[in-house]
Amino acid sequence: MNDFVAALEQAQEDTIQKKPAPTFNRPISSTIVPPVSSPLPSTQPNLNSAVQSSHAKDQAYESLRKQIKPKMSYYGALLVRAEDNQVGCAVYVLEEDRWIRNSSVRKDIATAAYVKHYTIDKLTIPAAVFKDLSEGDFMVWIDEKKPISASISQSNTTLADLRSKR
Repeated sequence: MNDFVAALEQAQEDTIQKKPAPTFNRPISSTIVPPVSSPLPSTQPNLNSAVQSSHAKDQAYESLRKQIKPKMSYYGALLVRAEDNQVGCAVYVLEEDRWIRNSSVRKDIATAAYVKHYTIDKLTIPAAVFKDLSEGDFMVWIDEKKPISASISQSNTTLADLRSKR
């Protein structure tokens, strides 16, 4: 057994040095590989902190959504979640039926708002805000080839997400 362990350690060292591994004169099924005593350091991102950060941002968007109120009760509002690299970009909204009927002039007849940073609960989040939208279905976009839909209801603020899917 000690010869086997010594050969295994030599094989691990040879692998690190890019040498071919030694061969053993017994069938593979009878080869026992002992566990490695020390695990390799992880190169994976800390998913736990990423999940916590994502959850905190979700809560910040929800807090901002609750703060946005239409001026009149018969209007609704729209909070558009965006990426940090989209700050300064125009976000467009257009009623869905007008989106369908006016494909060549959508940007010209749409309402625009710009993505900017909002600080909520000590977090900075990028978003665009549209107040006083009539009730109905809207198309929302930065890139006209990647629109999303959002339904607006009276006296409520809808949250839409324009972030790219990963």
